[in-house]
Amino acid sequence: MNNYLSIEIGNKNIKIVEGKRQGNNIIVSNTSLIKTPYSAVKDGNIINIEDLVISIDTVLKNKKIKTKKVIFNINTNSLISRNLDLPILKTKAETLSMIKYELEQYMPVALNEYNLLYKIIYKYEDDGIKKGKYIIYALSNKLFNDYIQIAEKLKLKLASIDLSFNNLDNIIKPKIQVNDRKIEKDDVVLLINLGHDTIVFNIINKGVSEFSRIINLGGRDIDISFEDYFNIDKESAVKFKHSLKTIEEDAKDSQDEILKKNMVKGNLDNWISQIKRLIQYYTSRNKDTLINKAYIYGGSSLIPNIDKYLSSQLGIKFELLDNITNIKIQENLRNDENFDIKFFLNTISGLYLDKKNINFLSDNIKNKKVKFNKFIVFFSFVLTVTAFILFYFYQYNTKVISMKNEIEELDKYLTSGTYIKSANEVDDMTKSLQLLNQYKNTALFISLNIAKEDFITTEVLDATAASVPIDTTIRSLVIDKNTIQILGESYSRESIAQFEKNLKDIEFISNVHIPAITVNTGERNDSAYTFSIICSVKDVNSDDIN
Repeated sequence: MNNYLSIEIGNKNIKIVEGKRQGNNIIVSNTSLIKTPYSAVKDGNIINIEDLVISIDTVLKNKKIKTKKVIFNINTNSLISRNLDLPILKTKAETLSMIKYELEQYMPVALNEYNLLYKIIYKYEDDGIKKGKYIIYALSNKLFNDYIQIAEKLKLKLASIDLSFNNLDNIIKPKIQVNDRKIEKDDVVLLINLGHDTIVFNIINKGVSEFSRIINLGGRDIDISFEDYFNIDKESAVKFKHSLKTIEEDAKDSQDEILKKNMVKGNLDNWISQIKRLIQYYTSRNKDTLINKAYIYGGSSLIPNIDKYLSSQLGIKFELLDNITNIKIQENLRNDENFDIKFFLNTISGLYLDKKNINFLSDNIKNKKVKFNKFIVFFSFVLTVTAFILFYFYQYNTKVISMKNEIEELDKYLTSGTYIKSANEVDDMTKSLQLLNQYKNTALFISLNIAKEDFITTEVLDATAASVPIDTTIRSLVIDKNTIQILGESYSRESIAQFEKNLKDIEFISNVHIPAITVNTGERNDSAYTFSIICSVKDVNSDDIN
């Protein structure tokens, strides 16, 4: 297989890997880790395409990378992810219609503004009906089109647009060794990518990526804590964080060291709270499932002793992911101090291209093939018509020539009236042919001027839906010019507080107020909280929102 470029664009860093798949192995020949241009990316969404293109193009030229086929691996907390049990239908069109109907029942978003990707991880029968366990991802059309535009500006051939964690089950699978321990066929593996802005939670059950979620927390939370408390800039905050040799308590610690460690642990406790909720959510729906292997990677996994801290708080033994047997690193990278598999795992896994795997570009590739086939059919039709017309004119010309010869030979026998009559018939046929050509040109002109439709974006609904924690449900949503009024239900006050925080982070919301929280107790004494939230919308034009 030829070499590919696998690129992952994050809020803080851009990761570039050059390599190829060889059987079940991935051969890595080149890597680059560069800073993302300031304000070019926010929450995984592209803000400044031009700056990104310049940065990536500069790296490719400096490293003399000639590979033109590119794979984009997307990591954004605006991604919508759901697991549903649904019937198995005959066609993809029917399946997508069913999925859209199911999602619209409890998600206040316009799904025509999203690209949908779904996988059936396993099939079963329920009361004689064939069903499947579906994993569904929805990516905004804008982000999808932004990546297409980046590839075009870089003059790269786009091979795949996929999620950064979507190919991990092709890497972490039975018989493969991770950290020198073999993955067994019945293992349930938890992979947590501790990034700068997000934490990606992914469970691989028996070799299948079964459950994935993105948590809107990360290493930046620690940096911000240091910035605010010590009144320092970002670079100094990062140095503070990296200066810690351990987060475990030591009797020799100074007051500053104790304070720093407690601030780090405070942020880690927030992460652990969200991770614990996802583990409980997954195990409550898979009661016979036990997570027996857990690995952490990503930039924030380098926090000293974080694996031990997670293990002690979550009751699961966590390991730092150091090596995987089916990822082969070429000699030139083995001694490169800038290369660490913990930074590049998701980007490397994107190189595992397989015709059976689906990605957000699959429909585009299929549509191109359909368009090409239609072009071939149309071109064949045109050739047939052209051949028929040429044959017709050939016969016509042959008859005319033959007629002229006969006229020359028999001119003295023919009367002028007979000759004129034949000439008039030929003239009428010529005029008819000209009229048919005019009709054909008019029809072609009309077919080339079909109007295009516009789509209306729905940023307000998208942003609100993306802010909802996993165990929180919106019962009603009222939007007017100045306010957004939300009535919902949650199983914890912490999730309501998280929801409030997420709403405050939305750019077009100026103020968030929770006027009421009510405790409801169900038949099984399960406590739930009914709440209302009122959001004040900034004084902007509707054109600005859209």
